[in-house]
Amino acid sequence: MKDSEIRLLEQVFEELRKRTGVFIDPYGKCKIYPDHLKIIQKALEKSKSDVGVRFSEFLDQAILQEEVVTADGD
Repeated sequence: MKDSEIRLLEQVFEELRKRTGVFIDPYGKCKIYPDHLKIIQKALEKSKSDVGVRFSEFLDQAILQEEVVTADGD
């Protein structure tokens, strides 16, 4: 993964933290609920990067199926 792609994801997760207080720990494990996935997806709307587009497509499916996504860090 490129530095620019990592920065994009950091910015998206920071937006989630600012709006909700939910922190995605890069070293721990946490659950991300559908309402939070929608916030992440909204933050990705302007992204034209391949990673942003693919992540947004993944979020589309997770939101549609009302999935809880588990983020598992290092």
